[in-house]
Amino acid sequence: IEAGTSSVLRYYRCMLEGRASGKVTLTGQNLRRFPLEIADMRHIQHLVIRDNVIDSLPDALSSLVGLTLVDARNNRLEYVSPAIGMCTALTHLDLGNNLLSKLPFPMGRLPNLKVANFEDNRFVAPLLELVADTPKLLAYLRSLEQSMTDGHLELSEKGLSSFPPE
Repeated sequence: IEAGTSSVLRYYRCMLEGRASGKVTLTGQNLRRFPLEIADMRHIQHLVIRDNVIDSLPDALSSLVGLTLVDARNNRLEYVSPAIGMCTALTHLDLGNNLLSKLPFPMGRLPNLKVANFEDNRFVAPLLELVADTPKLLAYLRSLEQSMTDGHLELSEKGLSSFPPE
């Protein structure tokens, strides 16, 4: 945070409110990095960090297993840690309007994910074909992750028109 005392106070006020309510909202605060203090707030359910300049969602996500909503749209995300697969309570995920070209395979382990937005990123086929259909996307990511352990990649009936570069 480089905008002065009022911005720092606003940031800390949002963090205190989030700690109390379980809903951390840090919208439009010009954050360049994911605030690692959030990893200590293991009880939070909502994390809204949209409209910043954050470039990655780090491994610290693994401690936030109670998250049901993550809104990180309109950032500069190029990387999402595989640790997001630990957030199994997640039902809503918005990573729209970022710089993502890949998604971590463990994201396929999110059994409760119902609403996902990945629009306006840098995906190519076949991922580009799947991001609009959350169940198909999750099944695809699970298939890729499974192939890493058993050496067999099963993509029949996934509705793909091209072979994955992964």
